[in-house]
Amino acid sequence: MTKNAIDKFIKKITKTDLENADGREDSRILEDLIYHCHKNNLLPCVIFTFSKKRINALAEKIFGYDLTNRHEKSKIRRMISQALSNLKPEDRTLDQFNFLTEICMNGYAIHHGDLLPLAKELVELLFS
Repeated sequence: MTKNAIDKFIKKITKTDLENADGREDSRILEDLIYHCHKNNLLPCVIFTFSKKRINALAEKIFGYDLTNRHEKSKIRRMISQALSNLKPEDRTLDQFNFLTEICMNGYAIHHGDLLPLAKELVELLFS
């Protein structure tokens, strides 16, 4: 990719765009960014936002965007099952683990201070 193309893409999403965008616009921008990274073999990648509430909302809005194939989904499912196997049965079904499992199966995840330590570790293992 040429520097001009990179500059054009980066200029497309400005700080002002993000500040003025409603939630729907945020998810469109995030989808565009993910699509760009996927198309140009730039995955895995990390995308930062400085709001736990916002990252959770964005993850919910792009839920249908799938980056994984059948083999990857199987591997992700096994890793998650193995990580959760040491928990009590009632802890395995916590909303946080259910949500994380759903989005990880599509190839993306969240990582922030409100996640349980095991959830953070799982995201880090899947990223690596």
